[in-house]
Amino acid sequence: MPAFAYVIDFFPYKLARRRRRRLALAQIFFGSFPRFPFLLIRHRILLSLVPLTVGCTLCLPGSLLAARCPLSAVPCSLMTEPWLRGTHVELSAVPRAVVHALELAGEDIEKWCRPLDDEALNARPADLAPVAFHLRHIVRSLDRLLTYAEGEQLRAEQLAALKAELEPGATHAEVFTEFRKGMDNAICRVRALAAADFDQARVVGRKALPTTVGGLLVHCADHTQRHTGQAITTTKLLLASRS
Repeated sequence: MPAFAYVIDFFPYKLARRRRRRLALAQIFFGSFPRFPFLLIRHRILLSLVPLTVGCTLCLPGSLLAARCPLSAVPCSLMTEPWLRGTHVELSAVPRAVVHALELAGEDIEKWCRPLDDEALNARPADLAPVAFHLRHIVRSLDRLLTYAEGEQLRAEQLAALKAELEPGATHAEVFTEFRKGMDNAICRVRALAAADFDQARVVGRKALPTTVGGLLVHCADHTQRHTGQAITTTKLLLASRS
């Protein structure tokens, strides 16, 4: 039997038009209104009655509707952030936290940036770096950092990829294919390093700057989260300018 949760969304402006838009989206997702009642109450609050699997909680973002993603496509496990799902328990704390951080970054990028078209991915609002750059930089940096963590030095193709991160003309298919493959590959490599000695010395770059395996793994997480936030902020600026 389905449980039900209330999703609250605020309408700051243009209530009537937004009400029609959301009801239209609801029809796209759910087929017909009578099976899934929507209650419009005072003070610009839409209270939606949404069917969920028993035991799940939901705080559904408006961006999910904007992306036209059916609720059936959202696994119950995604209702909480990766670090709270009880996954990867076979890993020790450090690599498990890194894997969870990468999973969260991947989900956030898919949620916010996937709806962007080619033009938006290459746009530079307020002269900021484009979203395409951040997505390339995330996975290419992970490749470089994990190469150092594995005790290797960078190859010529990795250095060439570094120099090409800001190249214009990126396409949605190209950027997201690279991003998804790169994130999956990075998670596999972090898992492979789980049994390593995190205090083992490593060096970075031509200057052989000192660090450790653990330091590189932690930097994989914080660097990825940093650029994920920048990509999302740039996306929000683009969406705001279009509206």
